[in-house]
Amino acid sequence: MDAIRRSTFIACLALAGCGGGDGLVAQSPRAPSTTPLNGVVTFSGNRTNYTLTRTSAGFVVKDNVGTEGTNTITGASSLNFTDYSVNLAIGDKSQTLATADLQLLIELYVAFFNRVPDADGLSYWIDQFKAGMSIDTIADNFYGAAVQFSSVTGYSATMTNADFVRIIYSNVLGRSGATAPPDADVNFWAGELANGNETRGSLIRRMLGSAHTFKGDATWGWVANLLDNKYSVGLYFAVQQGLNFNTSNDNITRGAAIAAAVTSTDTAAARTLVGVNDTTFTTSVSVPGAPTIGTATAGDGTASIAFTAPASDGGAAITGYTVTCTGGSVARTGTGAASPVGVLGMTNATSYSCSVKATNSAGTGAASGIVSVTPLAANSTAAVYCSFSQSVTNPTIHITSTVNITCSATLRMISGNGVPDHAVGAFPNAGNPNSIGSVNVQYSHTLTPVSNGAATVMQHKIGYANNSVPFDPATAESYQNAGVWRIEALNQTYFPFGVDSNNAHVQPDGAYHYHGMPENYITRLGKGTSTMTLVGFAADGFPIYARYGFQTATNASSGVKVMSSSYRKKTTPNPGRPSTAMVPMGTFTQDYEYVLGLGDLDQCNGRYGVTPEFPNGIYHYYITDGYPYIQRCVMGTPSYNGTLQP
Repeated sequence: MDAIRRSTFIACLALAGCGGGDGLVAQSPRAPSTTPLNGVVTFSGNRTNYTLTRTSAGFVVKDNVGTEGTNTITGASSLNFTDYSVNLAIGDKSQTLATADLQLLIELYVAFFNRVPDADGLSYWIDQFKAGMSIDTIADNFYGAAVQFSSVTGYSATMTNADFVRIIYSNVLGRSGATAPPDADVNFWAGELANGNETRGSLIRRMLGSAHTFKGDATWGWVANLLDNKYSVGLYFAVQQGLNFNTSNDNITRGAAIAAAVTSTDTAAARTLVGVNDTTFTTSVSVPGAPTIGTATAGDGTASIAFTAPASDGGAAITGYTVTCTGGSVARTGTGAASPVGVLGMTNATSYSCSVKATNSAGTGAASGIVSVTPLAANSTAAVYCSFSQSVTNPTIHITSTVNITCSATLRMISGNGVPDHAVGAFPNAGNPNSIGSVNVQYSHTLTPVSNGAATVMQHKIGYANNSVPFDPATAESYQNAGVWRIEALNQTYFPFGVDSNNAHVQPDGAYHYHGMPENYITRLGKGTSTMTLVGFAADGFPIYARYGFQTATNASSGVKVMSSSYRKKTTPNPGRPSTAMVPMGTFTQDYEYVLGLGDLDQCNGRYGVTPEFPNGIYHYYITDGYPYIQRCVMGTPSYNGTLQP
């Protein structure tokens, strides 16, 4: 491109955002279509007749007055309306710049042309800046463009330095007529040019910076406010709305009219001239909208809050929800990946006001409306397993399995011999030298468990199955017996623990115990795959279920699904870990991490919801097929640490 053509091209971009055309011609109209043609989708009405919404899937365009309906647009870079085009990429592109740099680019349009920028032109200059062109050089290009179109801008190559400075005062600072600068101020800046300290382009940047320093000044604070307001309207027009007028002439004249309507105290008149009613739309990824609040289900020291996802995800996938419930001066929160979200640690008989917010990569959005809930007095689990006794012969080892469960006014008490009541594997075996034998099990826990809202870590004997076999997920083994890198019992090949098909094995004293899903015990209970199976109780008194939970936590009619934990194997080993070439990832407890919302359950493999035994809802735990298999913490207060007398 020769020097003259390049100069004209840059002038056109700076002045009118014409995209390299001849400057002052209208774009050719196209027939309405929702299929991108060269990245452009065309509509038959004015922009204000449509509602635009950015979603994680693309952009949704709703025709509010015509017959084009609602369309989801993907793969497009621009939308053409009869009065405007919308640059769909400008929002994301603008976020790659520091806010201060973006503000300077927009203010150059104000300084040289006293107009709001068009999105396409601004996009071009963002690209130039990111490619290494300095703001001062861009300003010099703007000045060159202003000189070429002197009849529009008032700048000329032959104007004096003083006349140049006066135009800047007028465009940038709104100072003309009665507020025009005194000659001394004009001469100071003109001297900076004459002495070679500034170019006409760089002087603009310096004067812009100087103007902002008057923010809050009793006399000249309005100057900074005016500049801020012009920037705000320019940002709204070019970045939030992504707008270009459909002719270069309109970009100049109407863009200048919008800027001229801005005052130091008001932007409403300028926004009215923009003429787009869809003021909440933004081309950038933004925070999600507010969810729609639903019902609140009270529990014992807990509440389950249902809601509907917001209409707008802000252009990025929602990563989680936070429910805040405030009772008196105390707030309790709960988080989750979807509705409903449980809130723990609440005070019974206290009224709470609850709302929910959604979060995506841009941040957290506005709160929903309020729903009120009053947690119930402590729910008793006394209606379940308070009168149970059995004595059966184990079908594999032919030893009698005994268990007796009774309840007092406050406790559930389990006594038994710890012998499983279902088929087991062969013991001793190559990985476990011990034989199953009878042990003395005496264990109790509260009938009225209460969630504390915080996890208490427990690695061993976190509870008992209802056949008196303990749930004991962790092991005593560690790498080189150093007690640091704890070896998991399941799904690793480094150290054989000799577990059977019930994910269980035997201690030296003959105590059979579960490290994971007790498959044959579940089969013996005979609930099948169409409902939930209660297999025991944790040390804090909350029930433990195996594998299946209701698809909707608070709806017993929603069918069941396999519950997934929210833990995953780390992609990067912890510092100091033994080599993965020698000890594969997944061998150690430290190889796993909890990720909020990754699965169905919280860090203790639990959630609040209804169950067949507790139709009004209760916090409860799950044994899952993946890590942690059996939970490694409890949300209530554990009433024992090992096997204690009731």
